[in-house]
Formats: sequence, C-alpha cells, structure tokens
Amino acid sequence: MRALLAIAGVLLGTALIAALALSGHVPGEGGLVRFTPAGIIEKLPSRANQIELRAHGAIFRLTRTASKHWVDADRPDASGQEVLNRRVAAALRFLEVTAPSRVIDKAQYGTAALAQFGLAPERYRVTLFVDGKAACTIDFGSLNPSKTSQYVRVVGRDKLYLTPLHLGRQWEAVEASAAQAAAPSSASPEPGREGQPASRAGQPANAGSAQR
Repeated sequence: MRALLAIAGVLLGTALIAALALSGHVPGEGGLVRFTPAGIIEKLPSRANQIELRAHGAIFRLTRTASKHWVDADRPDASGQEVLNRRVAAALRFLEVTAPSRVIDKAQYGTAALAQFGLAPERYRVTLFVDGKAACTIDFGSLNPSKTSQYVRVVGRDKLYLTPLHLGRQWEAVEASAAQAAAPSSASPEPGREGQPASRAGQPANAGSAQR
C-alpha cells in the first residue's frame, strides 16, 4: 500500500511540474496564482537560440528558427521536427522551473572526485547559446543510490545539484528525437556524413567559458 501511495505521489508531482512548465500557473487556481521559477537555470533558457547536446559519443546541434521552432541545425527538413521542437521546449522550461531536491556545496563533497557522481566524464552535456555565444553548460551525471534523483552540475559553479528524474529524462527524449532526425532515413543523406552524427562537431562549445 505504501508503495502504491509513493508511486501515486511521484506521478502527481510529475503532472504538477508539467502543468507549471506549460502554463506557469498552479492548476485549479484559475490562473490567479503565478508560479515563480526556481530551477537551476533561470531566465536564460527562454533566451537561448542554439543548443549543443553531447551524448553517447554524438554531438547534436539544434537551432531556433525565426518562427521560434526548434529544429536540427544541420537537417532542418528532416522528419520528426515537430516532436523535437516540443521536447526541446519542455526541456528548457524544466531547467527554469524544476527546483533541485538538494544542493551540495563544495564543502560537503570536499575532495570527492566528480567521477563518483557520474560527472567526470558526464553522461551527457547540454550547452545553451545566445546569439552564437556559449552562455551556460549543464552536465548530467549518474543517479543517486536510491535512483530517485540525478546529479547535475552547472559548469562554473562549485555546487552540485540533485534534481528530479524528469529533468534529465526530458533531455534524453531530446537526444532520441535529435538522433532520429540525424538518421540517414530522415532526410536525403549528405555525402560523407551518412550515419555519423558524432562528426557534426564543427564548432564545439567552449564549455569552460560557460558561466551562470
């Protein structure tokens, strides 16, 4: 019974976060209560117009069009762009509104290697760009021992964050859509690039310069 209640609580919390991400209001309040973002990255995600996602040896570059739709920068006409757009928009919104369940100061983790948190190397990395300049880089690491949260680091900060699973999973969904768009069957293959998304690192982000 307790397990069922716990699962119900997680599902309810996820639904609430999704509603807040999409509307910015608390459900059932008639839009009278405005939700204040408290995510690990505030305001910046809504200004980003380019994203570089590194995961599993591949590099995906996404860009926001004049119509404010996110597409694969190298294959804007590939299939699946509408799904990609929705997933990117949700992932960016989650960065703004998803509060970490725990903030770990450097004094708390001390000299522990970042590798212990799955952050050296990271599982996947997201870099946000504003007008061509790297503005912020977020590293996603391993899950905590109970597998209820994920370790996350914002490059340039001493703190580590333990964040709800839906934040990282949304970026995993973005990766899946980006990989589909990059697949040779999604669009006419370009000479010498078929099936090689990892070769698309023409202009890798300078992660070390990305600050809060």
